[in-house]
Amino acid sequence: MRMMDIKARACFNCHEYMAINAGSTQSQAAMGKFDKDHSRHMVQTVAFGEIGHGYRSKTRQYLEAV
Repeated sequence: MRMMDIKARACFNCHEYMAINAGSTQSQAAMGKFDKDHSRHMVQTVAFGEIGHGYRSKTRQYLEAV
């Protein structure tokens, strides 16, 4: 899988993101928690390469929480 094929869920308010593995039920559950935690923010699914500098990965945090 190429880096540009990887998707991430990004919060533009908090400058946080989590990588998405579309085939994983754990990843889908973690994305639901990410969306809930950022429900009043601007959140969007983007290509991993589109994430700008200054964004913090929260992938591990959300995967471990489910």
